[in-house]
Amino acid sequence: MNPLRVGRLGFAGRWAVLGSTLFCSAACQEAVPAPANYPPVIDSLEVFSEAQVREIFDRYPDLFYGMNVSLQHAAAMALHPLMASTSIRRPYPNDPTRAWPRPVDQITNRFYFDYAVEHRRADMGFGAFFITHMEGNPTVCPPADTDIILGYTFGYGPNTVASDPVGRATFLFAEDAAVIANSCGVNAQNTFIGLLTHEMGHQRAGLTHPEEFNYQALYHTGTVPSGRTDIMAQRTPLNVMARWRYPRFDAKQPFPPSLGDESACSYNLFHARPIGP
Repeated sequence: MNPLRVGRLGFAGRWAVLGSTLFCSAACQEAVPAPANYPPVIDSLEVFSEAQVREIFDRYPDLFYGMNVSLQHAAAMALHPLMASTSIRRPYPNDPTRAWPRPVDQITNRFYFDYAVEHRRADMGFGAFFITHMEGNPTVCPPADTDIILGYTFGYGPNTVASDPVGRATFLFAEDAAVIANSCGVNAQNTFIGLLTHEMGHQRAGLTHPEEFNYQALYHTGTVPSGRTDIMAQRTPLNVMARWRYPRFDAKQPFPPSLGDESACSYNLFHARPIGP
């Protein structure tokens, strides 16, 4: 199947809560208990979408729930989604049919950063933008090994989170993700959950891709259940990502980790628990 590359380089005037359940209950399947003796840390997630893709929140009702199950399991944390706008402006107002640019250089990285700063509030811990088509992404099920960027999150270094909340943002190419998942015949909701969880791993705790540099040996030495993959893996086959409702971060014991131990995703998420607005 098709590898999924999730990139990293890094109701207007009103607020609406998206979903009523943040945490996994006893009815969750394939679930493991959250870390014992730690009350959950809940931070705000400011959510934006273009009008063309706002229906995804109704179409995929477990989107934020699935992400939060994963965060809860890893480090007793969650993100509370609050809808800021479902009608954010197009990237190029003078050319509304133009696609979003590929975030591959300093110019386009700055483009996304300026767009986020224009919309984000400093009193909201984290932010996610659900947007339409990115130039260069396929509009049908692509051949195997096609390089697809379906998400982009500002990066500040391994296991590092921006001190200013306005500089924390994830862009999800929702139109492309839906089209590709549906045309490839895989579970679209699970694909969205996996994509969002991956990108929020970057944003919430500065988690890395294990395939890059020596990060596997440094920051991904934990394990996941048999048959699963670390959700932070960059080139996860689409049919594998779409198989699971609750993604997994690599985790290890003992828990909690000692100060400075960055050897697993669950540890780095735990170290990031105090970070908020």
